[in-house]
Amino acid sequence: PFDSVDELRLVPGVSSGLADAMAPHLSVAGNGTVNLNTAESLVLRAVGLSEAQAATVIQQRTQTPFAGVPPEFPAGFGVQSSQFTVPVLAWLDGQASPLRLEAIIGRSGAIHSWSYVRD
Repeated sequence: PFDSVDELRLVPGVSSGLADAMAPHLSVAGNGTVNLNTAESLVLRAVGLSEAQAATVIQQRTQTPFAGVPPEFPAGFGVQSSQFTVPVLAWLDGQASPLRLEAIIGRSGAIHSWSYVRD
């Protein structure tokens, strides 16, 4: 397992550009499932849904969130997130631009990790 999404850059064949493009859609935290109620279309399609299925999921959840995973869906989906990524901008005295930080917080409220995000 990876400790950080930045470790994608260490995988043979993964360029910096590909890692940069994938990073906003990936996480090393959580329980390994994709939340039907929050995932972007790109992520839903990457884990097995067709473009039409992804559009239907997004349209349905805007009206009523999923209470369970439909039985026809492949394994790997859930309807609740266990981890949340919180972006933070911090201005320090004398700094012209803010520091970008990221915290990963568990559903219980425990902070599981935090990191400095480089631009």
